[in-house]
Amino acid sequence: MLSPLENPIAELVPLTLSVVDSSNKNRPAGGISLIERIKTLAAPYLRSLDLELFDLQVSGNQVRIFIDRASGVTLEDCSKLSRLLGPALDVDETMSRAYALEISSPGLNRPLRHAADFLRYVGKKIKVKTYEKIEKQKVFIGRLNDFREDAVFMTTDEGNRLRIPFDQVAKACLEHEFALEQKKRG
Repeated sequence: MLSPLENPIAELVPLTLSVVDSSNKNRPAGGISLIERIKTLAAPYLRSLDLELFDLQVSGNQVRIFIDRASGVTLEDCSKLSRLLGPALDVDETMSRAYALEISSPGLNRPLRHAADFLRYVGKKIKVKTYEKIEKQKVFIGRLNDFREDAVFMTTDEGNRLRIPFDQVAKACLEHEFALEQKKRG
């Protein structure tokens, strides 16, 4: 088995989330779930690099760790965590078979799941899908104005101001805005 340092897969930085089998069939000694064991091993490395665990997924022999930081995540951050955590997983024998470790950021269109996520991105462009129709639609794109009292407050691209109850939010994510450069003609 290649160590994570020699494994080119350990350096991949995919920017998508995938469906995960969260059954935690593998349980390391002590009876804690595989995901909890990996979280415990990763915590000191995340702290030392001033990173947050955004998500952790284990599916078959794939271990995907999504990291975040208020100032953003770089490829170097992903590489550093991979170089630190891979050997720790090997020594601890957390994984009972060969595995591929992927460290990534949540991406430009990162999901917004918790109140703290919404509060962090006030003023940014977002996309919200609701369980039920609000004003005859279920998908809204616009500027996040606030999050309070368990509701998302936003102004749509059409200029409509909305209050969306948080329990009606099926899915929400940032909508990255690419700056268009204009060439001066002269």
